[in-house]
Amino acid sequence: MYEYEYTPEKTDKSKKAAICLIIGASVLLLTVSLINGIAFKGVFQLVSFFIFGLAILFVTRSMKNFTYRITDNSDRGLDLTVTEVQGKSRITVCRVALSGISEATVCNRRELKKQKAEIRHEKKKFYCYTADIMEETVIVVHAVECGEPVVIILSYDEELYSILQK
Repeated sequence: MYEYEYTPEKTDKSKKAAICLIIGASVLLLTVSLINGIAFKGVFQLVSFFIFGLAILFVTRSMKNFTYRITDNSDRGLDLTVTEVQGKSRITVCRVALSGISEATVCNRRELKKQKAEIRHEKKKFYCYTADIMEETVIVVHAVECGEPVVIILSYDEELYSILQK
């Protein structure tokens, strides 16, 4: 029985970004509230609430961890499963047969941006299961599952990448 498991390490970038966004939004909201005579006061308040929303996104994303696992499924062969871990909760959010993977590539941020635009243009579904929101290097997996093309974005690991290329 073959089994491989990898849990990417998180950096503190998301937490630091969330703290900066909260401080920035708070300063903007307090400044607008305390100083009278500011033009477009409502616009500045809306911008500060938008920044608070981004901070919430970063905080919730920083609380999630993902575990990638290659397991032997007696019915289909090897499967790639992605499990979301948040506190004590463990939910399998993705399961793809390795035989259904057509391509796995390593991309940096610039290449990923181009690939995402292409994926959106082709109207394919894509799922991002990276440890951090903006990772330097990722694995982009193109697969067909249940007859539907999907793209899965994973944190980079050399061993995982070599398994997915086979």
